[in-house]
Amino acid sequence: MNENEKRYEKTLPYETARNVEKKADETSSQKAQTPAYEKIAVTGGIGSGKSTVCALIKQAGYPVFSCDDIYAQMLTEPDFAAAVEILFPGSVTNGRVEKAALFQQIVIRNGAVELLNAFTHPKIMDRLFGKMNEAAKTSGALKVFAEVPLLFEGGFDKLFDKIIVVQRNETDKIQSVVARDRCKEEAVLKKMSLQFDYSLPPQKGNYPSFEKIVFLKNDVSPARLKTRLNALLKKL
Repeated sequence: MNENEKRYEKTLPYETARNVEKKADETSSQKAQTPAYEKIAVTGGIGSGKSTVCALIKQAGYPVFSCDDIYAQMLTEPDFAAAVEILFPGSVTNGRVEKAALFQQIVIRNGAVELLNAFTHPKIMDRLFGKMNEAAKTSGALKVFAEVPLLFEGGFDKLFDKIIVVQRNETDKIQSVVARDRCKEEAVLKKMSLQFDYSLPPQKGNYPSFEKIVFLKNDVSPARLKTRLNALLKKL
């Protein structure tokens, strides 16, 4: 552990998925105010089409939230940026976290991915569940969805009632990210190597919380994907 990590550990203790689970377990009085509803996660590898699927779910009338959107907001917050700068010096400019600079450190530093995830994931999930609970209260929705890119990596699959895993072939995923982010294929492959292996066959033993999972193949046109998704939603 370097000096920056020691400084951080003294002021902002790491949280784990278990801590988030404890926070998600509201007090009895809070539970009485929050109607019962199903928390459904949408996940999959980079470029799999998670955002497209979530947009279609929203079109179908369900509340949908995004961990990426929450993280993007956090990157602009001075307190969050200050903590990141302690852990990853040089990753903050004008009070904002620069994702490119942060990614460069993640690539070259041993243990950087685990360190960043331990800091950011519980904070993101805490905000996410707050938004989901509020949506259930205000809309009366019986199902609330969340796009959670690193669901299995963080052990957060335990916190959801059901999980939609979006599947897509590797070539299409890579091409999609290259076009979207205007980056090189090597950069996409590097990010893929840091994530859960979604190329594994959809069978028990390959996926945590397998009993909660439904798999959605994104290998058709947008119109057919919508039809396929709507059929899946009726079965959830």
